[in-house]
Amino acid sequence: MAVEFSAPSVTSPDEEISQGSGLIPSGASYPNSSLYAVADGGGAATRTAFLLPDSTVQIVGTWCSDEECTVYWQQSCVMTGAPLSCGVSLPGYVFDIPIPDASLCNTAYPYMPEYTVYPNSTYGDLFEDYLWSDFVTACEANPTQCAASTSPGACLSGDPFFGDDPP
Repeated sequence: MAVEFSAPSVTSPDEEISQGSGLIPSGASYPNSSLYAVADGGGAATRTAFLLPDSTVQIVGTWCSDEECTVYWQQSCVMTGAPLSCGVSLPGYVFDIPIPDASLCNTAYPYMPEYTVYPNSTYGDLFEDYLWSDFVTACEANPTQCAASTSPGACLSGDPFFGDDPP
């Protein structure tokens, strides 16, 4: 399901611009990342959440560390999902990925900060380009292009890397 809000202060999705298929829409630019971007002089945010059968996923955060974005920060952590209850017959876990803080967005070079989900399974083809083992293999093959740990610790509460409440 994809929902959109008309303004940051609005708490109910705008039904006219929301989709409800239950699956990740095909062709989505960032189907498994929460991100913050600068668009037309204002901010645009995407927040993702998943219901998965496994209890953990890896999160990789990426954002610029200098004004020209020639160097970027990348961190990784393991997120534990919240178990489902309320009479659900299948086991499952909810992963609510917070939006990176707007201060991490580089306005001089519009490289958006993002928190990307890398599960341990592709779940069919939903995550075929974001499998954690593939990320680890790529990092080990070219460590100069990978600043994230390939054996990360637990994510912080709230924001996975900064420990603040998620936006």
